[in-house]
Amino acid sequence: MGNVTISTVTKQAYVIGNVRMVIGSFTMSNSYATGGDSVNNKLIPLKRILKIFLSPKSGYIPEYDLANNKVKVYGQEPTSTAAGVVGLSEVAAATDLSTVSFDFIAIGV
Repeated sequence: MGNVTISTVTKQAYVIGNVRMVIGSFTMSNSYATGGDSVNNKLIPLKRILKIFLSPKSGYIPEYDLANNKVKVYGQEPTSTAAGVVGLSEVAAATDLSTVSFDFIAIGV
């Protein structure tokens, strides 16, 4: 199972009304796990995370699974675009994503 490295996090949280915002970067593992790479949320300086927004990079679309503390990564399926829509599939297990980092914004209290 892969683990995400939190490579950078702002030292200070930005306060917006009743919530706080932290900016940082996740670096993926060298062996992606089906269902997502695990994140150690204790490294993000928020008491409770409400939402994490991730920026796409290098052709990958990340999604944060708040319930399971994981980053899921999707990529374009090699399918026909005749219907005008190209689907996304989760990256295959054991894919080396260690050179891919996703910037994030975490919102919490």
